[in-house]
Amino acid sequence: MDRAGGKAAGGGGERIAYVDAARGPAILCVVLGHLYPGDGIVQYISSFHVPVFFILSGLLMAARDGWKAQRLTEFAAKKAKRLLYPYATISALNLALIFARRGQRAMLRQLAATILGEGIDALWFLSALFLAEIVFKIVMSFKRRELRIAAFLCMAVGTAGILSLANVVSRALVGCILIGMGYGYGRVRACVRLSRAAQYGLMAAAFALNLALFRFNAVDLHYSLIGNPALYYANAAAGSYALMKLCELAFAENRFLRFWGRNSTVVFATHLNFGILEIAKAATAAALHGRCIPAEFAITLLIESALVFAVNRYAKGLVDCDAAAKMLRRGGKA
Repeated sequence: MDRAGGKAAGGGGERIAYVDAARGPAILCVVLGHLYPGDGIVQYISSFHVPVFFILSGLLMAARDGWKAQRLTEFAAKKAKRLLYPYATISALNLALIFARRGQRAMLRQLAATILGEGIDALWFLSALFLAEIVFKIVMSFKRRELRIAAFLCMAVGTAGILSLANVVSRALVGCILIGMGYGYGRVRACVRLSRAAQYGLMAAAFALNLALFRFNAVDLHYSLIGNPALYYANAAAGSYALMKLCELAFAENRFLRFWGRNSTVVFATHLNFGILEIAKAATAAALHGRCIPAEFAITLLIESALVFAVNRYAKGLVDCDAAAKMLRRGGKA
């Protein structure tokens, strides 16, 4: 397929423009889904808004193959810095807030959930993605392709027939399958060249398939696989591909989407966990004397924008392990 927007990904850590752009609408859909759960449109976006993050992780792993030569411990350490570090720091702040607002017993319950990897509110995603990438690394280390395929099939059967997606392990296994789908797409994408018209055609077909399958399996990864799991994965893949391809073809350099995509970790970790949605709802109710979803959404984004700016400008170490280490070294030298 055609070239990626922005910098191509090699063995290093360069950002890929359309990947950031695709994360943008995905995280905005996550916020909208938490702001107004249960609506038909929100149920529809739930068919892909979380799976696309796992699929994009697989796509990046296909583009950057340096991880294959890493030992599992080295790989896990790097992923822990990127995912478990913000999971731990944001959880610590959240636990302090819960203790102040709801007392010790509530705080201890959430502490147990944090230690088990279940996370507080949306923080489950960070631990699930970490585990999913570790499992994917283990599976891909198998020498024989037949063993890798068997492992993915076992995960698919296990999560469909035995496990509930209400725990981090099963979410991680489903996430690993989605990462594998993204990895496979990335490998094909690197080998196959299609015209721009053909890519638009495939994007339209994927969007149509996603809409058709949605009525059968409208379910978020946070809950459970309802109905036919094969339809769930097909639905997630179709919706994610359509979103990724749209962003690659038309919005790879869109600054608004890339802003939210680059800062999706901060938004994931804060929009539910610090009462931002409640503040937006209260402000809208006070101004308009009732609910107005667009107004609540806009206020939420304004608050999150200010929060992202503050974190990036003054507290980068809160979500970035390397930035925190630099701050500590500076403090030691001082």
